[in-house]
Amino acid sequence: MSTTPTTVSGATRRSQAAAEDSLACKECRRRKANCDHKIPECSTCKRYKRHCLYDRLGKTPLTRRHLTEVEHRLSRAEAILKRLFSDQEVAYLLDQERSGDVPVLPSIRNASQTQTPRTASPAGGSINSPASSHQQQSVTSQPQTSLQGSISLEDPGSAWSFPTTDVEPDPTAALYPDGDEEFEWDEREQMGLAGGVAMAEDDEEGVRKVMDGMATLTVDAANYGYLGMASGASHLRSLWMESGNGPSWDSGAWNDRRRDLQDLLRRRTEGSTIASAVQTQTLVTRAMVDVFVDAFFVRYHPVFPILHEPTFRAQYDSRMTRPGQSIWLVLVNIVAALGAFVTNPSSSDETSLSIFRTAKRYLAVNALETGNLTLVQAFGMAAMFLQKINKPNTGYNYGGVAIRMAIGLGLHKEFGSQHMSPFKQELRRRIWWSLCVLDVGATITYSRPLIWPQIGVDAALPSNIREEDITVNSPVTPAEVDTATVNTYLRVQSSYHLQTMPIYNRLISNPPPLPEELLTLDSTIVENWLSQVPHYFQDSSGPNLEDRFALPHGINCWRYRNLRIVIFRPLLVKWALQDGLEETLTWHEQEATNRCLRAARESIASIQNFWKSRPQTRLTAFYVLYFLFQAALIPIHCLRSKSQSRLAPEWRDQVTATLEVVESMIGLNQSAAKCRDVIMSLCGSLLRNVDDEFVNYEQAFNFEPTMDATAWISGCAPVLINENLWAGSLDNTSAELSFSTWEGDWNI
Repeated sequence: MSTTPTTVSGATRRSQAAAEDSLACKECRRRKANCDHKIPECSTCKRYKRHCLYDRLGKTPLTRRHLTEVEHRLSRAEAILKRLFSDQEVAYLLDQERSGDVPVLPSIRNASQTQTPRTASPAGGSINSPASSHQQQSVTSQPQTSLQGSISLEDPGSAWSFPTTDVEPDPTAALYPDGDEEFEWDEREQMGLAGGVAMAEDDEEGVRKVMDGMATLTVDAANYGYLGMASGASHLRSLWMESGNGPSWDSGAWNDRRRDLQDLLRRRTEGSTIASAVQTQTLVTRAMVDVFVDAFFVRYHPVFPILHEPTFRAQYDSRMTRPGQSIWLVLVNIVAALGAFVTNPSSSDETSLSIFRTAKRYLAVNALETGNLTLVQAFGMAAMFLQKINKPNTGYNYGGVAIRMAIGLGLHKEFGSQHMSPFKQELRRRIWWSLCVLDVGATITYSRPLIWPQIGVDAALPSNIREEDITVNSPVTPAEVDTATVNTYLRVQSSYHLQTMPIYNRLISNPPPLPEELLTLDSTIVENWLSQVPHYFQDSSGPNLEDRFALPHGINCWRYRNLRIVIFRPLLVKWALQDGLEETLTWHEQEATNRCLRAARESIASIQNFWKSRPQTRLTAFYVLYFLFQAALIPIHCLRSKSQSRLAPEWRDQVTATLEVVESMIGLNQSAAKCRDVIMSLCGSLLRNVDDEFVNYEQAFNFEPTMDATAWISGCAPVLINENLWAGSLDNTSAELSFSTWEGDWNI
């Protein structure tokens, strides 16, 4: 009896050993080796590079080790699923599997963006009543069009649509940034020249990072900052990554194409020169300082009227009490930097950078421990300057500080005239809505979520009055005029942003809007805003405006067309890449595609006419290149995919007109040469004239930029300024001072 347990135990062990042996791979059984049963290759076979093959199992082994291994594999699989799909999508797939249907996997790239925050959107209001539009924002959300075409207020993230057919590569997938990329950025490295493309250090693959304020000249977002699908970079990414007849989905080909674009962008522009570390300019008089201030108010102020010119000039000439010493030095240096930026006709000038560094020297971190209107103005203007010198993320941060400080000062609220003087009331309005134009414009450029407050804002738009008609001592607000003023652009653009923010919120939300919804948004919101633009600032009034209002008017005309391009661009990309005939499109898809093509055509024609007839400065070159390049990518995309279309000659004309303008501004903006190279690389072989011969662009585009923009400042050569003496001159404006040659470190 005592031997029974031993006998049973031995039999059990032999049974377990037999079971273990049956689970071993064939190679381990043949060699009588110890097999750990790992799938798909056991450790022994992997170590000795043997062919590991298992028999088909009738049932799984009921061992603790096997169960633990299965649990670990299951937990890893669940973790992967949670990274790729939302809980709602996983539940959907499980339900499909339980019902016996073959579950259809949603697109992984789209699924990675399924979390859509609920965002309130401002209601559309007239230009004359912004406060009323804000009062309605608390009860509105992102509009969503039903199949019947009406707009509902349903949260766009509350409904999910999954494909019911086999999943195919999405031709618009390249519009989205790669989630594997690191979006961290560092713009402290040695930057390129002002007005050109800034270069950061090489990445791990030896490809130099290219940064630009337009958020367009890049093919990936690694170490650049997040750029969403509505940015120009996303369209360039989509267009460049095509192999010619469609998207290239091979990872090796993708990396090769990416490297080709980065190599193209890092080429130095022919004819460009790098400024020497030390430039010689022995004397800079007070007159030169005055030129920078004059240049700012003539060329930059109408685009960003955050200052009141008569008040600033009175403070500058010591006829009025200035703000605190350090704050005043920050503000006046930034004004001078922006003035120097538009004064010098060459993109190789670094004078503005030197002056801006002086402003930064007085802008210490402890400045954030105070709050006043002057600091808000300084941070806002610094954000504008940094974008123009291709530090977009740094400028984005400066702008965010300005908005937070403005809210802390209550600029978003409207106070009655009984509590505040008319001048202060108008100044607060102007500062607040200048920040609106700055922030919303930059946010859409980079395709990032809006941080501009859309609820609880009731500040009125600034009155359409002449700037010189109101002073600190004005007892009442002057009567509004029926003509363009420095406030006109601010009023029209602020109204535009207020009314079109719901469209942008919808574009960056999931699921993507349907074509009929996009058409409804465009026909209602954009057309409604256009009907409110005053007659003296409509598209047709451009030739009658003064030169100082020409650029603000042009930006106003190009921006809403650019929005239409962004709205309908994904549909155009799909149409351009599909192999079928145009008749396969639905009416809504055809209309959306036509609106995108029309917006691009109108933008290119408008910009070409503006560039040939108006003064050309570095500031105009920045805005013209941004809107022109985005518009030109539309006919380029079509020409590459449908070169035999009946519309191909028109697309060629549009690309040719674009190259004509871009070629002529290379001296003003070094990014222009990069854009030209990209265009020629994408479709240069497709640009033929009626005789089927290639166009010689070096001979075709040879007109020189007009000098109207800088003729009034003859003799203003690039100058380098000693920072200490420069600051001293601003502190004592009544003295005539000379400035010695700069002898400091000129590494930016």
